[in-house]
Amino acid sequence: MNTIANLLIPEGIGLDVKVADKAQLLDEIGKHMERRHGLSRDWVVAGLSRREQAGSTA
Repeated sequence: MNTIANLLIPEGIGLDVKVADKAQLLDEIGKHMERRHGLSRDWVVAGLSRREQAGSTA
């Protein structure tokens, strides 16, 4: 069973990621999750966007 703990690994930490705004950051996270874990970029971005609408995680 996949849990979030399986996805939180040192290779998942992005340093010096250059983004202009939150939308670009979420897209970069989506691209990373697609490359690294085979998750749909659009699905990740949509999920993170819904989460941010509920309350910012800053």
